[in-house]
Amino acid sequence: MDLLGITICDHIVGDPIEKFTLENCPKCNGKGVVGDISFDSNGKVNTVGGIELLKQKIKKILTESTRDTGYGFNYNMLSYNDKLKSGVKSEIYRCINYLINLQKEKEKEGFYYLPTEKIDSIDKVDILENPDPRKVEILIVCKSTSGKQAEINLSLEV
Repeated sequence: MDLLGITICDHIVGDPIEKFTLENCPKCNGKGVVGDISFDSNGKVNTVGGIELLKQKIKKILTESTRDTGYGFNYNMLSYNDKLKSGVKSEIYRCINYLINLQKEKEKEGFYYLPTEKIDSIDKVDILENPDPRKVEILIVCKSTSGKQAEINLSLEV
């Protein structure tokens, strides 16, 4: 379990990807944010688990910029215009494989993951065209060990 974190909505939904405006976005329902920290009727912070926790962790690894370990999305890659798609794809695979290995190491140390929180496979990584050359749209589909699919849409900007 982890805190349910706030994410600014990119108003992009589905496969094939469909763009919405703030007013008609089914993801954020016009709020502009997805997954805002909220409290239950007892005043406790709502948490996220299972497949939603897996999605949150993948987004965090891919959008944290670089980390001391060298893992995490490196925004400087976006300047390599001629090899952008293959470079971004390979970096995404590298980051998700890092998360898979991290989960295995934590399990050896005694940490328990729910079957919906543990990555089994990376099914699809697509880099999608965006009319704005400063943006990169990414669709990632992973499968957890429970068989549930996690679909993650990211919009990265140079």
